[in-house]
Amino acid sequence: MRRTTRLGVAISVAALVLTGCGGSGGDSDAADRLRIASILAPTTLDPHLARSPLAMEPYIFPMYDQLIRVDKTDGVSTLQPMVAESWSYSPDMRSITFDLHDDVTFHDGTPVTSAAVKASIERAKTLPESTVKDYFSFVDSIETPDDRTVVVELNAPRADALFAFATTPASIINPAMMNQDLSQADAGSGPYRLVSVRPNDRVVYEKNAEYWDTELSAFDTLEILGIPDDNARFNAQRSGQVEASMVRLTQLPDARALVESGGYELTEIDHATWWTMDLNTSRGPLGNPDVRRAMNYAIDRDAINEGLLNGQCTPTGQPIQAGIDGHVDDRSVEYTYDLAKAQQLMKDAGYADGFPLKVVTGGSLVAVTAAMQDQLARIGVQLDVQSADLNDALAQWQGGTVDAFAYSHGATAEPVITLRDNYLTSRFQGELPGAVRDTLDRLVTQQLSDEERVALLEDVSRTISSDALAVFICAPPAMYVHTDSIGGFDTMGVVTHGGPFNVRDLYPRP
Repeated sequence: MRRTTRLGVAISVAALVLTGCGGSGGDSDAADRLRIASILAPTTLDPHLARSPLAMEPYIFPMYDQLIRVDKTDGVSTLQPMVAESWSYSPDMRSITFDLHDDVTFHDGTPVTSAAVKASIERAKTLPESTVKDYFSFVDSIETPDDRTVVVELNAPRADALFAFATTPASIINPAMMNQDLSQADAGSGPYRLVSVRPNDRVVYEKNAEYWDTELSAFDTLEILGIPDDNARFNAQRSGQVEASMVRLTQLPDARALVESGGYELTEIDHATWWTMDLNTSRGPLGNPDVRRAMNYAIDRDAINEGLLNGQCTPTGQPIQAGIDGHVDDRSVEYTYDLAKAQQLMKDAGYADGFPLKVVTGGSLVAVTAAMQDQLARIGVQLDVQSADLNDALAQWQGGTVDAFAYSHGATAEPVITLRDNYLTSRFQGELPGAVRDTLDRLVTQQLSDEERVALLEDVSRTISSDALAVFICAPPAMYVHTDSIGGFDTMGVVTHGGPFNVRDLYPRP
């Protein structure tokens, strides 16, 4: 939603400001600067080289523009113009034409042209070490009839293609720096310029005074810090060193107490993300769907929710959550706690004595995984739990050194993309049912009515649930405690819910 007073746009993860005064009594410079922390530290500023592109969104979005951006109005996420002032599909849905603004420049003063857009997308696709090649697998070729026109030819009709151009892999990179090391460099045209980088700690920016859209750079200086430790973040908030922070469900009572002390607000947004213990379905017993179903029936989600998560994490048995197209609203996708059924399934599958399972986890899922460890032991599944930060956990999971991965799944503004990113990329390990891949292909390559699209989404969700491709846990909200001097947390336009935040849409309140 574009701000007409100073209302800002959505968020999904952590905000946290170090060294500022807490509450509404901040210092006189509070309106001119924002120091905000992510739950993950910066590892690279290169839009194409992050092990987890979603984790680096908070650090990349301030510095880089994309063709389009995600906006949120009345709770509905939509795609809005950014560098592209307009776009259109061809009648056969095989190409997209973008018309660019003529007043966008890179931070070195050179204009952003169609050639820069083309080179950036091609870099994402062809850079040998690129981690984001899948984002543009649908791109067949790119034409640039003139400096302000980009024509993207698709290898098949793709109704979901537009969304990719709002992500950090679609960041537009200055061609003069295309072949340089961008891990700690500024090659963007975004609302903030890079000042300094301290890897695995923080990034400092300053306002881009020449930026064409002043609403996206509300602060003169910006500092984003990575503080993975939940207690450290909250202690910084409570001691008055931070202006905003993401609140884990286990910290909700403390967050409410802080709000009651005055000068703070608690903002809660959607339950679009979901927590699971992902299972490598090609490894030993995990290749048997009945074993995976048994593990799901052995989990007492209500006990975990009430005992550990303050009753705020809605138990779920599917990848698309309530209120989103494709959510299946019936008992066919529920896994109620049924220990006897779980034990019988294990016996019938030939694993009455159970088996060991190595799982990596981190963040909020550490305590939840410990509870699952106790519950799964009742059917003989012995979890060997390894704790790690997200980057290390992903490396172990994608490297095949563990059997399972207990972490959160991000949900995008488009459920087709949500499913594709979580099940057609390296995030999923193992054998994927052909019905899932085939149905997702239909969703992105065929022109469908709204009713047909929703029905196919529900089919995918049912298959993923019935085949128990993961041990489903619950859908948490994103919650933030922040001083009342900063706005935009409730309506921030984010690409991925439940993970990265977008500081471009935060603003100081008068």
